[in-house]
Amino acid sequence: MLSRHRPSPAWYRSEMFPGPSVTAAADVVDYSRNQGFGIYHAVGSCAMAPDGDAVVDADLRVCEVLGLRVVDASVLPFHASGHPAASVMALAWLAAERLMAG
Repeated sequence: MLSRHRPSPAWYRSEMFPGPSVTAAADVVDYSRNQGFGIYHAVGSCAMAPDGDAVVDADLRVCEVLGLRVVDASVLPFHASGHPAASVMALAWLAAERLMAG
């Protein structure tokens, strides 16, 4: 299979993450679960939640701070599979609708 691909670029030296020693599929899954980063798009630091412990409410307003909303991946309670661009765009549409409504 690899013979069908072009050689790696000259700047590529070796695999960084999870590293060349991780070869079994289960080890790759374990690494992903333990490291848990998603292309540096932080999620959950301002997560919405139905209980009273959330940083933002369902209208994306920061609790106890008048006039401040958060509209980025940090309000997502968990990382969706794939790139977060579509999720953040949906949040932006939601925020725009809520702002227009008053």
